Amino acid sequence: MLKFSACLCLIGGRSRINQHVPNSKPELNAELCSPAGFSAMPSIAYRLARVAAGDGIAGVSLYPVSPHDVVAGHALLKAAGGDLLDQDGYPIRYDDLNKPLCRSCFGGNLAASQRLAARPWRQRLSIP
Repeated sequence: MLKFSACLCLIGGRSRINQHVPNSKPELNAELCSPAGFSAMPSIAYRLARVAAGDGIAGVSLYPVSPHDVVAGHALLKAAGGDLLDQDGYPIRYDDLNKPLCRSCFGGNLAASQRLAARPWRQRLSIP
């Protein structure tokens, strides 16, 4: 059994002014990832690949993602026994490839991703 407290939650964000950047609110990110630690890094594709390789428990994007942003990482997660969930905790579906898949996504270990998806990220971090 994977221990959630011994793992990292890999999160990223936008770098434009007035948009959430994980390192700008480390206390809130640490609280929302708890009991796991967190590490801020770019690109949801990179975060999902790192999780699939065992470098973290979950990769998180708090902003809308398009299919091309996550499909390869999602395939890697599935091969490693994980999945990619939307902000409501449901598996990502590729029904309409011309629009964002979700407002936020959580990918990796299923139990950890479900737990992370249930937390109030957008409210706590003031993300519209």
